[in-house]
Amino acid sequence: MRDINLADEQLQATLAARGPFVSLYLNTEVANQNAPREIHLRWRGLREQAESLGASSRAMEAIDELVDDSHQSGKGLVVVTAADEVVYRRHLGARPVDDFVRVEALPHLLPLIEWRQENPSHGVLLAYGGGAEIYAGAGEALDQGVSVKGSAGDHVERTASGGSEANLQHRAEHLAEENAQEVAAELARVVSSHGLEVVLVAGEEQALSVLRKHLPESLSDNLVDVGDHAHRGASLEGLREPLDLGLAGYAAGTTQEVVGTFLEERAQGDQAAETAGRTIDALRKAQVDTLLIARKPDDRRAWFSTQEPTQAAMDKSVLADLGLAGISEGPLSDVLVRSAYATGAKVRVIPELARELGPAEGIGAILRYA
Repeated sequence: MRDINLADEQLQATLAARGPFVSLYLNTEVANQNAPREIHLRWRGLREQAESLGASSRAMEAIDELVDDSHQSGKGLVVVTAADEVVYRRHLGARPVDDFVRVEALPHLLPLIEWRQENPSHGVLLAYGGGAEIYAGAGEALDQGVSVKGSAGDHVERTASGGSEANLQHRAEHLAEENAQEVAAELARVVSSHGLEVVLVAGEEQALSVLRKHLPESLSDNLVDVGDHAHRGASLEGLREPLDLGLAGYAAGTTQEVVGTFLEERAQGDQAAETAGRTIDALRKAQVDTLLIARKPDDRRAWFSTQEPTQAAMDKSVLADLGLAGISEGPLSDVLVRSAYATGAKVRVIPELARELGPAEGIGAILRYA
């Protein structure tokens, strides 16, 4: 399983910048012809809210330019400014986000992490006798597909002089194996070049069965069968619902796996921490492998060092006693995410149900070491 991390270079630069930060999430989905006007009206309300929280006019003007025509580039817009300059921007192509703006000492990246978690980089394989169509995406709209037609052909002509039924069957099986090898090689190449986490597969049962025999185990483990049949020239739009369900199931499954690992480590009294205080202490010591944060409003705050991004605490005196300079305060979730980034930890947003079963206070961690 591949989890969410903050290795993205843009996010690294964002978290390393100096605030104050404006973090904007804007739904830019086009549902009707009035959508562009509605988007600007909603942005106007968020803009006024940001200004009331202390956002500068220069930061707002920088975002104004990005909101214009944003509906043409995707279903969601994420912008972060630092010291009046845009340090992060991204158009979200696959699914929208909820409107939100925050002005704080740190960027608010948790909604982006959750969106990324629910929209993993993925591909789609439509397999049929003799070949396949392969599509790749990165949490966005899928790219134009690559057509793979086995060089061995997709059928055996049965003629009067074609030989016995047994020979024809043997030849057909041999051709199917050769075709599957070519499709498997191309799929492995696409997965590697695009860094795909999961491949949703649909197609003829026999073609998929033969294909799986030629895939490396690491790739086979990340295939999700959406249970639909495909054929040469099949439309992705015709499979949109099962593909979306398959992707959502994969995302939910990875979250369940993370929560399950946490529960197991906690039961053993081993490599797990929970509550805000214990988790932030573990982050400060670089013990955290995966940070778990519940999806819920949380108005708690914490302290962090502007000079040393690995250092944070619930109590200001902890950092002062360490002799750290530039101690500042920010929302707890933002401080936790910044500390996770600084120490190389992954982040997983957990739903309410998992929160009830999972870490106390909705915050916990799977540790690298006890």
